[in-house]
Amino acid sequence: MKIALATICPDARQRANLGIVRPTWDAYAKRHNLPIIVVENPPHREHFYWGKYFPLTLPELGDFDAVLVLDNDILINADSPPITDGWDSEKIAIADEREQFAWVDDFVARYYADYPDLLPAALKHPCVLNTGALLYTRAHVHIFQQIHASWLEWRNRTATADREAHTFKYAADQPHISLALQSAGHAQVLPPAFNRLWWSWYRQCGRMPWRVFQAYAKASQIIEQAVPRPLADLFARPGVRALEHALSESRFLHIAGSKSPIWLFAHRPSA
Repeated sequence: MKIALATICPDARQRANLGIVRPTWDAYAKRHNLPIIVVENPPHREHFYWGKYFPLTLPELGDFDAVLVLDNDILINADSPPITDGWDSEKIAIADEREQFAWVDDFVARYYADYPDLLPAALKHPCVLNTGALLYTRAHVHIFQQIHASWLEWRNRTATADREAHTFKYAADQPHISLALQSAGHAQVLPPAFNRLWWSWYRQCGRMPWRVFQAYAKASQIIEQAVPRPLADLFARPGVRALEHALSESRFLHIAGSKSPIWLFAHRPSA
């Protein structure tokens, strides 16, 4: 089976994120013979989050049977084994967030509270599937097309004013994908290390309070514009060490949310 590693980068900000993490991708891709395809003009560009489900419909991926799609804010541990180890190619491989946060059913129910008409009655203990890392074949594209069509129908039956007041709710793909794949039995849950969420890792293992680290990471972004590079590197060093520690305990380290930690990683000694 011919597999590509792909990511969606439709604007300069997304490409800048990728530029920082790309060396870690190159090492992993070279080790496992995965061509890297950067999609700058994704299908369904008007709905940014949905582009990751359709790169196999593009000419540049026409020769591939399957694709590993990663968000462009993921760092890859170069020593990671192939994500395809143990993969049932009849399924879409995707990680579950719950065990990273020890979420109980009540919390998961609140996560899906905005989507009560989507939650199948038979799905008593739903997962929270994180779409930052996806492995699927060309045969799965029609499944994503059906989910996207269902999402459009759900979104468009809501008044425009409500959509404008709750922009993220009516743009988010993850709850819809998560519930649809589970209810239809299409998902194969990956080990958490293949989509280790940085903010979960830091809350468990970080040395300073989470909010303090967030402020520090944002300050690092500002300082690097105002001081010589050696001073910016020195200021960023504690953050770089934390990220390297997290990456050493992960396979794919997904920053997610605020992107400031990615800019800290840009100050690692090998950069």
